[in-house]
Amino acid sequence: MLKLRDALKTALTWIGGFSLILVAAVLFAQTVARYCFHYSFYWADELARFSMIWGALLCAAVGVSERSHTALDFAVRMLPPKARQAVAVLLDVVYMIFSVAMCYYSLANIRLGMKSASPGLGLPMGFVYLALPVSMACMLLFLALNLAEDVRLWMSGGESSPAKEG
Repeated sequence: MLKLRDALKTALTWIGGFSLILVAAVLFAQTVARYCFHYSFYWADELARFSMIWGALLCAAVGVSERSHTALDFAVRMLPPKARQAVAVLLDVVYMIFSVAMCYYSLANIRLGMKSASPGLGLPMGFVYLALPVSMACMLLFLALNLAEDVRLWMSGGESSPAKEG
């Protein structure tokens, strides 16, 4: 299971990183074209926006896998180890419920978005909206793996993982 986690995390990092680099490259080309050649690419803003959406959401899934999402660490660190582990399990479950809800409720937007196209690229908007359920499904997988680890640690009485200690 760790190989799957690492492979997925690597793939998401590369795809998300490429998407964010694409944003910079497209906006740079757009700026050069506009100011040096007095020409503007009509599709550049859309491509940059859609790449930013995909890149940010995929990289957010990687952040969940590394447990680097926002948390009130100072409050949790004051708790005894058993309570800290119970809070970690509770937070994993809450994040999983949120991810499932976001994934489920975004499906209606995808169906609706497939009926309309973006003006510049002509791309069905459903493909842009697909970024949310894809990233939430990846987060859900990472959260399930984190939950299994947290429950194992909680039941065995072991210390929490170094990633949680930050």
